[in-house]
Amino acid sequence: MPTAHRRIVAVSILASLWIFFAHAATAAHAQSTQPAVKGSDAYRSAFQSIAEYKIDAARESLAKIDNAAEKSAVAAWLDFIRCRFEPAEKQIQAALDADAKQPLALLLRARLRVSENAAAEADAAASAAVEADPDNPLVLWWAAQCVSAELAPQRNRWLQRVADLGGTPDIANSAEMAREQLEVNRNIGDRQTDVLAKGTRGELPIVRTMNGMYGVNLPIAEGRKLTMLLDTGANGLMIPKSAQDALKAERIGQATAYAVGGKVALDRLLLESFSIGDVEFKSVLAIGSPNNALLGMNIFRNQVFVIDFQKKRIVVHADRAEFEKEWADALKDVAPVKFRLFKNSILADATFKCGDKQVAGAAFFDTGAALTLLAHSFASQWNRDAGIPLVDGGKVPVGGAAGARMTQIHRMSDITMQVGDTAFQWPSVPVMDFAAVSRSGLGMDFSAIVGIRELGARRFLIIDSPRRNLYIGPPL
Repeated sequence: MPTAHRRIVAVSILASLWIFFAHAATAAHAQSTQPAVKGSDAYRSAFQSIAEYKIDAARESLAKIDNAAEKSAVAAWLDFIRCRFEPAEKQIQAALDADAKQPLALLLRARLRVSENAAAEADAAASAAVEADPDNPLVLWWAAQCVSAELAPQRNRWLQRVADLGGTPDIANSAEMAREQLEVNRNIGDRQTDVLAKGTRGELPIVRTMNGMYGVNLPIAEGRKLTMLLDTGANGLMIPKSAQDALKAERIGQATAYAVGGKVALDRLLLESFSIGDVEFKSVLAIGSPNNALLGMNIFRNQVFVIDFQKKRIVVHADRAEFEKEWADALKDVAPVKFRLFKNSILADATFKCGDKQVAGAAFFDTGAALTLLAHSFASQWNRDAGIPLVDGGKVPVGGAAGARMTQIHRMSDITMQVGDTAFQWPSVPVMDFAAVSRSGLGMDFSAIVGIRELGARRFLIIDSPRRNLYIGPPL
């Protein structure tokens, strides 16, 4: 791979996924935790392997499980990790048919319902999981991440229980993270994030940055502005230290985050009020960082969010009728694609083709990534199963706040990815091991990151979070 291309690949990962917020580090923590899971030896071994992301070992243990509920619960998690959602749902149902209180099946059901915006079902499943195994710190921790604001008192009780249980060094880490989250919850009180504090529609101008990405300019003190990377792959807002005083950011706690290279302690912040364009934001949570400024997805999760690349703007709609009227002509020939939201990140089903060979997968839509990349776990499996060539591309540095490491790059040629009615065609596409990215952020093996080079070549990208519809506009 030419040196310039290697630098771009490294920048694409750094720009979008250099660090993960504390609540997006749940999966990374869970993978290192060794919970006292109830059940057979093979079942406990399988789930420990899943928690540590040792998938081959989990499969070996799965073959030794005799209990029907345990077997289906482990199989469901293995399907989920591979983004095989329909098979995962079937295995969850099989587990619960055999044992209606199977806690790991209930937890996975809760996580899937959160991704679909089915809050009541997620709350019920998470509560049932805790009732089934109330002294398992991992069950308590994951359940707390799945419930809605309606169950805030229960969530805080579960977090307190995690903090009280302590245990092994790994469990102690989760106890520390639980205490951090409880501190934030206490400091927030009843303040709720409000986007479009005035009106039902707002526009934010977007600008092209020096490295070809897109950002928004946040006004700060005395005519200064902060350019924030527009990043649909980031969980939320990130504010650099140099701008925190000017924005009157209130420190409300600490965040334990996981980056390439290790663990990082960052400040959790609350911004009482700020405006971009004619959109006013109230009571917005953010993470402090040494240098990075990101505008992520969490603040837009209750709105229809239009990135209009043609007119260089973001349009935010709180009124559905208003959105449908304004965009009716643009959407006449654009069919929506259903997506799931995991840690506020957009994941949609996709079909990948090379010649007469094709395979199903899942695509992660990320405006904060400079390039589109295939996951090595996905590409290598395709290479083994169908003989699709996987060519060595050398090594590139990938790093973040906690350090950097050299990462192997490969390439695949003549790949087409189909998402709904939209086809993305790649004469050559980089292949990268997402171990330090997907596992830390989502705990899942998605197939591809679709970056800004592909997305910015479209007229628009519309993210309808309440209905989980994604509209990919026609080419510019």
